[in-house]
Amino acid sequence: MSQHSVRDEGKAIYRTARAIAPSEHSEQAKVFAWAKRNWCVCHELDELMFSTLNGISLGGSKASRGRTITKMKAEGMKVGVPDIFLMVARQSWHGLAIELKRQDGTLSDEQVWWLDKLTEQGYLATACWGAREAISVLAEYMDIQGWEE
Repeated sequence: MSQHSVRDEGKAIYRTARAIAPSEHSEQAKVFAWAKRNWCVCHELDELMFSTLNGISLGGSKASRGRTITKMKAEGMKVGVPDIFLMVARQSWHGLAIELKRQDGTLSDEQVWWLDKLTEQGYLATACWGAREAISVLAEYMDIQGWEE
């Protein structure tokens, strides 16, 4: 996949972060808004793409947040899981997983581990810095020609 290639001698590769940009929340919301707008071109974007909500901000006291995190982990939440999944097989891939970072964001060790493991399991797993890059990867993966933000 052009500049978004995830394989280099069996290891996932990632781009380095760039200048300060909007929050991950606003970038991810742009990606899902784009998918909804392009439903008529590719209905799988709206139907089979979802967020893991791992990066959600929890309100309340420290104790309350701790209880919520403990409960979420008991229900299967895992640290570092990519933000966006598209459960559509294309080419030789089982699906697409995107770790979305803001322009100045960096990947954690857990996020790198998940991207590597998902790639080993046959998923196109990549990190994208900003909505525009994520939309480009989605459009290329789904073979959408002439896409616009």
